[in-house]
Amino acid sequence: MNEGEGARSSQRNSLSEALDRADEALRKLEQGQVAELKMGKLTRSAVFAVVVLAWAGLIVHTFFEDNAPQVDSTSVALLAVALIAPFVSRLKALEVGGAKAEWQDAAVSLKEILGVLRQQQDAISQLFGEVTARVTTGADTQSAASMPESRVDLPDDKPRTLRRVLWVDDHPENNTYELESLRQILDVVTAKTNEEAFAVLRETEVDAVISDVNRDFERSGQLPGGVQLLRDLNQDPAYIQLPVLFYTSTGAIQRYGADLEADGALIVTSLFSDLLRMLRQVEEQFLEITARVVATRRGNLRDQPDGTPDVVVELPNGSIIGIEVASWLQRPQMSAFVDRANHLLAAIDRDAITHGVLLARPDVLDDRRRMWAAERKIELASPDRLAQLLDEHART
Repeated sequence: MNEGEGARSSQRNSLSEALDRADEALRKLEQGQVAELKMGKLTRSAVFAVVVLAWAGLIVHTFFEDNAPQVDSTSVALLAVALIAPFVSRLKALEVGGAKAEWQDAAVSLKEILGVLRQQQDAISQLFGEVTARVTTGADTQSAASMPESRVDLPDDKPRTLRRVLWVDDHPENNTYELESLRQILDVVTAKTNEEAFAVLRETEVDAVISDVNRDFERSGQLPGGVQLLRDLNQDPAYIQLPVLFYTSTGAIQRYGADLEADGALIVTSLFSDLLRMLRQVEEQFLEITARVVATRRGNLRDQPDGTPDVVVELPNGSIIGIEVASWLQRPQMSAFVDRANHLLAAIDRDAITHGVLLARPDVLDDRRRMWAAERKIELASPDRLAQLLDEHART
């Protein structure tokens, strides 16, 4: 297993798995208590045998020995054993019963605690899921700061979209909910150190990097790991265009935020919603740059006054194609989908374009939305199919 895979596999334990292990431990404790109670039957059998032997010994010693009948210290001792022994099992039972009652109370308390923890986990997961759904499908209208153009580039017309992100943090367990939510929409690879991060980058195609700031303080005067990571990425031509986002504490933002942004970080935030908004903007720029590069190689780009699609290209045969970029990271609500498609329909009605293309990730559109668009002659295209679609229009 390589370093990147080891880092990923080490993060697969979630809070739900930890609670499952707690449930299993509680079950084993209960089974152990049952076994202890079963052993109590053997104890009672032994006490009964002692009582029988004590009475037998008392009778023999008192009435059947040479000096019989006699009562001496031995007789008294045997009588004491015979009289007290029957109560020993009850005393033991009371002792075990008390322990059992205490254990049952403790078990109930532990189960209640685990139940509350599960409810809290479900509630928090639901909140993160709702935030993710709103931000990644456009229901949340608040926008993050615009992204520096220099950080995202396409040297050729290779289609690009946001598919895989690398998350670097020495304590990924602190981001359990964020990672689980993000993995619902993207492939997420994790690393704990800068060395692991570069090992992943060398072996895996990554579209963006998310990092914390304060880690890897080993020597006096050493830069925090996140700051050093950004500088190392900037110095490597292979990664200088890689989008880098920081998800960190407010203290780290106050101390290092301005310098990180000056060095090219797209965002330095402690809010998961802002992180998602910026990831969506990364996706939007990927798609728009792809559309512009592909369109430029097949026709002439037109200016885009207000009310026109994101990219408008006139092909050699006179067709004017309007390309609307939809940066949805999850399946959008039908209303959001209809609004974007209607933007193209309105441009067609005004004769601003002859054909409308909605550019989006193919995995976020279902058959219902595809059928709705087809009925209105709006074409849906993924980044890797856009060039083929424009070539088809150029031939008609």
